[in-house]
Amino acid sequence: HTIGMATVTAGNKAGNLTVNSDDVDFPAKTVALSGTVLRHAVPAVDMAGLTEGTVSFGLHEIGGFSDMPANARNNGYDALQALLNVYGGTITGPDAARFSIVGGFSASDVGGTPAAYSLHFDDTSAMNGTTYTATLTLTTRDQQGLPGAMNQSNLTYSLSAEISTASAAP
Repeated sequence: HTIGMATVTAGNKAGNLTVNSDDVDFPAKTVALSGTVLRHAVPAVDMAGLTEGTVSFGLHEIGGFSDMPANARNNGYDALQALLNVYGGTITGPDAARFSIVGGFSASDVGGTPAAYSLHFDDTSAMNGTTYTATLTLTTRDQQGLPGAMNQSNLTYSLSAEISTASAAP
C-alpha cells in the first residue's frame, strides 16, 4: 500500500496510521508517521526579491578598477524552505572576455547568508572613452536530493565598466 503526505503547505506534518489485522491478540496496530514539507527556494539578487541586477564598475582610468560583488540570495529562507543551489555561473555578451568571476565559479547552497561572487574587470588594452558590457547568469534550483526539487529562476546581472578619457598633461 502507498502512504502519501499532503504537500500543499509547508510545515512539520504528523499523524497516525492504524493497521488492522486478523490477529486476535492485536487486532489493530497504530504507527506514528511524521514528515516535513519545505517551500521551494526563492532566488533573488537583493532583499526586494528581484532576479535581475546591475554591477557597475564605474568610470575609471585604466588601472583604476576594483573587483565588485554580485550576490545570490534565498529570500525568505527559514527552516521550512529548501536551500537554493547555485550550480552555474556564466558571463556572456559582447565584452564577456573582459569580465570574470575571481577564482572561477564554484557552486554553492544558499540559506540565510547570500553567496557572494567577486567579479573582476580586465582593462588591459582597453580603449579610452569606451563602455564595456556583459551579462552574468547564475543558474539556480532547489537543493538536490529533495523530493519535488525544481529548477528555479536564473539570476542575471548586467555588467558594465567605462574607461575614462585620460587627462591631458599640462
